Amino acid sequence: MALAQLLAQLCWHFREINMAIKNVLQIGRSRESHYIIKSESASNEHAMLIVSDTGRYLLIDCDSTNGTRVLSDTSAEKIKQTEVYLDNLVMFGDHECSVRNIDIVKNSAASRERSSDYTQIRDPTDGSIRRTPR
Repeated sequence: MALAQLLAQLCWHFREINMAIKNVLQIGRSRESHYIIKSESASNEHAMLIVSDTGRYLLIDCDSTNGTRVLSDTSAEKIKQTEVYLDNLVMFGDHECSVRNIDIVKNSAASRERSSDYTQIRDPTDGSIRRTPR
């Protein structure tokens, strides 16, 4: 699924639950990802973690090969899109981490450097997210 199409769907979802997007963190093997996974079981563009202006988190699998799972005491539920919390454990392929570890990335120097070159703007007409150079 194309990133723009996924973000457009996401914006509609956030409108339904009355949330504004504060940050979009890309997760995967790609060097362009905010949270880089070094496992071969992860896709280049594996997932996205959307942070709302109110501190809520939406985890979206980007049609990855080995899936994204949210772990609980009794299962590892494969997800396409779900709200998660900082203390949730998640798996991208065979890579396990907490949502808190991914969220910390947004404060890292590398993340700030990548995002500082662009401004993310939400189109009020169709809800899509565009990145424009600063």
